[in-house]
This record gives sequence, C-alpha cells and structure tokens, in this order.
Amino acid sequence: MYLASATRPDISFAVSKLSRFVSRPGDVHWHALERVLRYLKGTASYGIHYTGYPRVLEGYSDANWISDADETKATSGYLFTLGGGAVSWKSCKQTIITRSTMEAELTALDTTTVEAEWLHELLMDLPVVEKPIPAIPMNCDNQTVIVKVFGERSGATTGITTSSSDDEFLHTDNFFPDLSDFFDNLNMGDNDAAAKCDLFIYFTSLHD
Repeated sequence: MYLASATRPDISFAVSKLSRFVSRPGDVHWHALERVLRYLKGTASYGIHYTGYPRVLEGYSDANWISDADETKATSGYLFTLGGGAVSWKSCKQTIITRSTMEAELTALDTTTVEAEWLHELLMDLPVVEKPIPAIPMNCDNQTVIVKVFGERSGATTGITTSSSDDEFLHTDNFFPDLSDFFDNLNMGDNDAAAKCDLFIYFTSLHD
C-alpha cells in the first residue's frame, strides 16, 4: 500500500483492485498478489525521477467503464505531474453506478478536479513555489466530456455536437457538484470562481 501511494504509481491499479478482497481473498487473488510482488522484485530500481522541468502542474484523468462482467461500478484514475515526475495519483472504484462511458469519465474528472484544487492551494502555501501559479492543464481523452463540462456550460463553440438533454444536465449537477458549481459560479460572475478559472481553462484531449 505504501509503494502504491508514495513511490510506485505503476502498481496503483493492481493494489486498488486487490484491496477489495482483503476480507475474503481466494486463490486467484493470492496468485495476483504474487505476480505483483514478482514485478516489484524485478523492477526494484524503478522510481520517480524529478528533473525540475516543466515547472507546471499538469493533470490526467481517465476511467474504465465496467470492463469486468462481475463489476457494477467503473474505476477512476488520475495522475498529476510536476517537475518531470508524478506528484499525486489515485486509482479507485467509483462510488456511483454510471450509465455510460461519458458518465464514468465525468465521475473521474470530478474526482480529479477536487485533487487539482487541493494541489493548487498547497502550491500557493509553499514559499519556494514561484507565484502566480500557472494554469493547470487538465487532460481528458473523451471529447464528449470536454464539450459537456466546458463547451456547453460556457457557451463556447467547439465544432462537436452531443445529444445531451436537460435531464442529463440535472443528473450531472446532482452527481458532479465540483464541476457544475464551478461553471455555474463562473457564469454568474462570481469573483472567487473567476479567480480560479486558470485551474480549468485547459481541457484538452490526450489524442490531440
């Protein structure tokens, strides 16, 4: 658990998956654990190397929507890099049942948004970090999600069309408050929200 959360983001998903069966592990789980341990033994020299550049915090968000027939909830994952290496990451089972890949991606992005705000405040409190804090690029590999949380909310023209209805927006407002509240406050002219817009000004596709 320490390695997965502190120094080895490459085993984060595997450890998160295995941790769901700690109360009643079966043979398949023990075999999976042995495989993780063999992998760690063979990659003992692996680690996170920080070069100092780029000096911009950058986030990546993704989701895996129910790839296992025995699962009912998707998996969220995010990673933030700074100075050439990973500084924050997480892989976890989502707490709600999503009806599509878009909703799974929105759930993951909502979780990533919370972490981005926390990291932004942390950098603001560190005297060694140059101010002002640059905008945080938020990378997402789903164009529909980018349109939904940025294009349609802000009224921007992106050239991408979706079939979203008002009911779907209500669903989004209920389950993704950190995303919807930010854009609602920004559109209403909230000064605090406008001051934080650099956090979310870059929603880019990983395929661009």
